[in-house]
Amino acid sequence: MKCILLIAFFTVCLSHYIEPIPDFPEVLPITEELINATIFGKVDIVGGTVVASAAEYPFQACYLRTTPSLGLKCGGSIIHPYYILTAAHCISTTSPRNERVSVGSLRFTGSVTPAPQYHEIAAVYRHPSYNSGTIDYDVAILELATPIELGQFAQRITLAPSDSGTFDGFQTTVTGWGTTTEGGSISQVLREVTLPVVSNAFCNTAYGSITARMICAYQTGGGKDSCQGDSGGPAFITQQTSYQQIGIVSWGQGCARNNYPGVYTRVSAIRDWVCSTAPGSC
Repeated sequence: MKCILLIAFFTVCLSHYIEPIPDFPEVLPITEELINATIFGKVDIVGGTVVASAAEYPFQACYLRTTPSLGLKCGGSIIHPYYILTAAHCISTTSPRNERVSVGSLRFTGSVTPAPQYHEIAAVYRHPSYNSGTIDYDVAILELATPIELGQFAQRITLAPSDSGTFDGFQTTVTGWGTTTEGGSISQVLREVTLPVVSNAFCNTAYGSITARMICAYQTGGGKDSCQGDSGGPAFITQQTSYQQIGIVSWGQGCARNNYPGVYTRVSAIRDWVCSTAPGSC
């Protein structure tokens, strides 16, 4: 009897101090909070593994801030010795002072073999139709002041053709230095995760705002995803002996949550702009 009364007593007390957690809506509206969450980090990989060698995904790039100290800003991919493909929401200024790119290493800073190449950013190009409210056309190009030395650890990636299909059901790999858990710390070593591409119709059941410039990936039940800090990095598929980039890490609700796919910029839909903005990249 005392146990029952004590339980009842605490139940009544707690009901005055703890508000119930609301359920997620069936369709998630785009909000400033959601956009800001993607800026700070689709930064790491959830449910993935450490990349074994810098030669495995040599097209991976890291978009770095240099103030107040050198640190991860976003991911990216090499599409030309002078150009890096990334997400528009990663761009905080069109005057890229104090920003650079690192390529060619499993770590973006520190003492490691092979050592990263560092390149200053000379210019930034954000898609003219980018919409920060809907996160549509989420693509940008970083032009480097000096060319990347291409080789075993630094190579360009092929972009998906404009006439590509949907890629629904394909297994796509995503790489980055982002957090390994939602709200966690960034990774010091490049990580990867592979998960299936899902249809835009399925993705719309979670968000209700998926456009033709977006592509989604989702592991049934959650548990695998890109996360804070991975923004701007590549989502790619294997094509015979090479890789083809089909997406750019863009946004999503949290990381690896059940019923909430990760959303990527669909490369085939913005390829023409990339080709005209970054000569020689296609």
